[in-house]
Amino acid sequence: MRSLRAACLVLLFAVGLARTATAQDPADAAWNRGDLESARRLYTERVSADSSDVRALHRLALLFAWNREFPPSLTLFDRLLVVTPDNLEAQVDRARVLSWSGRYGESVQAYDAVLARNPHDRRARVGLAQVLAWSGRLDSAAVVYRQLLEDDPDDLEARQGLARVAAWRGDLRGAESEWRRALEAGGDDAATLIGLSQTLRWQGRLDEALRLLERVPEERRTEREYLDERAWVDAGLSAAVAPSVTYETDSDANDIWTIGFRGSYPVAPRVRVGLDAYFRTATWDVQLTGARRAWGASATGRYVLDPGWVLDAALGLSTSNGAEATAEPSIRLGVTSPAGNPVAGSLSFSRSAFDATALLMERGVTYAEIAAGVRAKPAYRWEIDGAVAYASFSGSESNRRILGRVAGSRTITPAWTAVARVRTFGFQKDLNDGYFDPDFYFLGELLARWRPLRGPSWHITAEVAPGLEQITSSWNPHATAFVHLEATRQLGPGRQLALGAVYTNAGLQSFATGETGYRYFAITLSGGWAF
Repeated sequence: MRSLRAACLVLLFAVGLARTATAQDPADAAWNRGDLESARRLYTERVSADSSDVRALHRLALLFAWNREFPPSLTLFDRLLVVTPDNLEAQVDRARVLSWSGRYGESVQAYDAVLARNPHDRRARVGLAQVLAWSGRLDSAAVVYRQLLEDDPDDLEARQGLARVAAWRGDLRGAESEWRRALEAGGDDAATLIGLSQTLRWQGRLDEALRLLERVPEERRTEREYLDERAWVDAGLSAAVAPSVTYETDSDANDIWTIGFRGSYPVAPRVRVGLDAYFRTATWDVQLTGARRAWGASATGRYVLDPGWVLDAALGLSTSNGAEATAEPSIRLGVTSPAGNPVAGSLSFSRSAFDATALLMERGVTYAEIAAGVRAKPAYRWEIDGAVAYASFSGSESNRRILGRVAGSRTITPAWTAVARVRTFGFQKDLNDGYFDPDFYFLGELLARWRPLRGPSWHITAEVAPGLEQITSSWNPHATAFVHLEATRQLGPGRQLALGAVYTNAGLQSFATGETGYRYFAITLSGGWAF
């Protein structure tokens, strides 16, 4: 969404910023030289002296809106439209102020009223497309932008709007194409450069995003859009740390504390190296006396290839004080296809100690896994993702597991998403090594996700999922429940604190038994800081 400052510039020109200062009263002179504080005071005096002063009412209403004082602004527009009910320019500006204040439905109605009288009013059409996009009606917004481009293929604002809508829909490749067309048409336009930079940043192409921002004209680098995007790009190219603390407990009497740390440093725009480390302490009073402790660390590396392929690797060592535990190497290799593609995939190999609980530490269990995943967006608001994995376990005996999962999600409104997901796996052997290893497991869930429209500081997520699970190949299904709550405080680009909690009674989360009546709870405090 464009800042009010950028909108100010557009509207200033629309209502006569470029007028000469000759024969002007003090309010108009202050307006035309950009002294908005003086203009506001002087126009207030003019309105007090003459409540039907059309220019003073209009400009004072805009001045209130630009200062985010929306109620008095709308009151002034209402007074203005009583004086000049056929003033389409004022009607369009009133619709804009409604959209800036978040009253999207009323704004759409106001734009529709203008277009009913003049279907070719460009400002109203552009404004309507913008508010449709801001309210999440992206398909409708795209239709209006395309109609504008049919009338004028060189309409830069419409091309930018269409690119922005494509990006918000998740079609990052399509958005990139539209932004580049806008760049060809408009040269080094600041809004285009910033928009394309954002789209490339979302694809992980931070060095390209930075080069675009360096082309933004100097006089535009004090604007909020530039400063915000530059801060996010700089955060992505900076050293970063991400500590976390997690407490887990379940009805099998496991109590587990884990402290984690991840740090990374950019040695080049597309290359990051880092360190992942953890320390875990766990108790299981059913059979073990005292706590078991595990710790490990890995050196990590990440490389981004054109046009967004990601290669990542990790190599390290972990160990614990379990009776049968030994120091074990940990390895990870992975490749992920570009995030901007309509269909994206990943392939990974990992090998490490399996030390999630006290009993697993005691038995010295290890595992190795090969996994492949795919994600597709067949249509707007729809997403499908799935994965398959093969894992081998080493403990008292070797064991093998085959796992599969698939999920389909539909965004109902900007805040609500419905998800149907299925997860299943099976083990070759039923052992007693401390991990849940049925010959067959199935869990199907219908999940509702609520993410209210995010503000600049707080992000909230709430998920609830009733489900049905089947444990072992003997038919005996039963109901499950899953609840996830998370609040994130955004402290700035690349800087946040989060508190999340999970509760479920599904055997999928079980560390060992997976029996009916199982319950699991976890709470995590995490943070991230880019330097």
